[in-house]
Amino acid sequence: NSRGYAYLNKGEYDLAIADFSRAIDLDPGYAFAYWCRGRTYSDKGDYDLAIADFSQTIALNPGNADAYSNRGYTYGLKREYDLAIADYSRVIVLTPGSADAYKSRGNAYLQDACLQNRKDRLAIADYSQALTRNPDDAGAYILRGTAYFVNEEYDLAIADYKKALVLDLYSSFACINLGLAYRKKGDPDSAIACYDLAIIRDPGDAGAYIHRGHAYANKGEYELAIANYSQAIALNPGDVNAYYIRGIAYSGKGEYDLAIADFSQAIALTGGVAAYGRRGIAHASKGEFDLAIADFSQAIALNPGYAPAYRNRGLAHRQLGNETLADADLQRAAELDPELGNL
Repeated sequence: NSRGYAYLNKGEYDLAIADFSRAIDLDPGYAFAYWCRGRTYSDKGDYDLAIADFSQTIALNPGNADAYSNRGYTYGLKREYDLAIADYSRVIVLTPGSADAYKSRGNAYLQDACLQNRKDRLAIADYSQALTRNPDDAGAYILRGTAYFVNEEYDLAIADYKKALVLDLYSSFACINLGLAYRKKGDPDSAIACYDLAIIRDPGDAGAYIHRGHAYANKGEYELAIANYSQAIALNPGDVNAYYIRGIAYSGKGEYDLAIADFSQAIALTGGVAAYGRRGIAHASKGEFDLAIADFSQAIALNPGYAPAYRNRGLAHRQLGNETLADADLQRAAELDPELGNL
């Protein structure tokens, strides 16, 4: 079992599993070997096998809080948040003073709320319990701030992100989240100041440049937005989102050729529906209605329920005098999204 643990720490999962399995063969009641093998399966991505081993650990040792915690974490990786929450609740019963147990359950509540696109106060309550037990945990303030953010309680989110920065002055993550909250409050200048700090703390963080670019775009300062998106691309040339949003900024400036180039690069990287739609709009803005129709058609082929593509293709057909095709597309857009029929 000791050799298996050494293999696990080296990331040699198959060798670790072989050794833990041998230990279990020699002693089927050896709970620690099941736990170690479960850890290895989880790290390897074999979540069902990991859960089975953690469950066997619990069967052999019902008081093993680590096994419940690991099984809860693995359930979370499978997005089975109800089961994760149940396991973390058991950890809290077994170790009521554990701040980490409350944080873990709070994470499961928050992830479940985000997955279902709903608000949730249970995560906030758990993060508050964690902070009661460890008031110097900057990460817990960031997590609670994020839960407030999801609930659209932006002032409370800002307060928590600021507390996190008091405890961890160099947290670029807290700076970025604080900037996001300011943007949601309609304060792009404060957001930019936060992103400036994030970039000072981590000049290689492409995401910070993207966020700062968004804030400049909110102000209509497209040149500065483009400069930030370009820096993000320099740091991460494979980031399709950076090309896409830079293309939007170029469109906002009326520089449609540059926008088309960026949307084309985004398409080359992923072939996304939105990029085809945006490139089609840029072509239409240049009066290139045939090319626009081709892009809108490709977007529809990829997502037949994408109402804006039908509407935009209909408008392009109308510009070319194709009234029958235009009427058909506009009608289909209105069927898919009645609000588009009023535009």
